[in-house]
Amino acid sequence: MYLKAFIPRHIRLTYKVLYRAIQDRQQGWTRQFAGPRKVQPDWAYTLSIRQPIMPGILFDNKLGNMRLAADRINRIAIEPGQIFSFWSTVGWPSRFRGYRRSRNLVNGKIQFAYGGGICQVASILYHLSLMAGLEIRERHNHSLDIYTEAERFTPLGADATVVYGYKDLRILNNTTHLICFEISISGNEIAAQLSSAGWIKARTVIFERTEMPSKRRVVTLADGVAVAESFYRIP
Repeated sequence: MYLKAFIPRHIRLTYKVLYRAIQDRQQGWTRQFAGPRKVQPDWAYTLSIRQPIMPGILFDNKLGNMRLAADRINRIAIEPGQIFSFWSTVGWPSRFRGYRRSRNLVNGKIQFAYGGGICQVASILYHLSLMAGLEIRERHNHSLDIYTEAERFTPLGADATVVYGYKDLRILNNTTHLICFEISISGNEIAAQLSSAGWIKARTVIFERTEMPSKRRVVTLADGVAVAESFYRIP
C-alpha cells in the first residue's frame, strides 16, 4: 500500500486493464464477448424496466455520461453463449471520449470523476437481466448504502457498480436466442429493454433485506431461488 501511493493513477489503471485483458484471453472469455455487430430488432419478445434518475450535483453531466454509455450498448447483438461485458462494450470513460465529471462512489467515498453516473446504466441492465433469467458472470454491489428510502431509485441489492479496469458487469446469454439491450433516457427517467428473437420468461425478482450491526445484507431471489447476496456498510 505504501508503494502504491507513489505510482501515478494512470499507470496503475493501465496495468490493471492490461492484466485483466491477459487473464480474459487466457481463460477464453475474450472470444465470448459480444460486439461490435448491431441489430435492428423487430422481435415480439421483450422485457423492460424503468427507473427515475434522481437530481443532484452535476446532473446534466451525469445524463450526458449515461447517454454516451447507452449509445455504445444499444442493439449490440448477443448470440447464445456470448457474454455481454459492460466495459468491453462501453470502453474507457475518459474526457477524450466526451465523458464529463460527475458524482461517483469509489471505495466507499463520494468522488467526482469522468464518466460519473454510468453505474445506473449498469444497474438497470443487471436488474433487467435478473428478470430475464440471464446468467450473471460478474457483478459487484456498491460497498456503501448512501441513500435514504426517499432518495432510492432502485431496490437495495439491484445495483451494479462498474469501475474501468477493476470491476465489470458481465452477463451470459444462456438462452437459445439472439438478444440485445436498448436503453433510452428521457428527462429524469431511464428505460431499458431486452429484446429476444425467441420467447423469454419474466422472473419475479425480490430483494430481501436484513439489518445487521453497521451493515445491511440483501439476498436476491429470482422466482424464489437465491441468486445473489450483497452487503452494504451503513454510513
